[in-house]
Amino acid sequence: MHTSVTVPPDDRLLFSLSLGEQGIRFLLVSGKPLEEPVAWYGPIVVNTEAELKRAFAELHNGTFLKHQGGTRSGAASSRGRGRRRVRSV
Repeated sequence: MHTSVTVPPDDRLLFSLSLGEQGIRFLLVSGKPLEEPVAWYGPIVVNTEAELKRAFAELHNGTFLKHQGGTRSGAASSRGRGRRRVRSV
């Protein structure tokens, strides 16, 4: 069973969990709302349907991950500060 709950700002969420025979898994995620459109399919999340189509086209063409200059390990360098870095694992 999966349950998702959104709590309005300045509200409280109280909950109680019962541990069953197989244990329990619990994930609490908290953050500020993005307040921007979201388009997602599978593992790809972007802002628009057009970006989603472009991302899948890039994935199909093998150009989805774009490597930028700098260190190979993905560590920040003074040249790369402020830019989004993507690296494959």
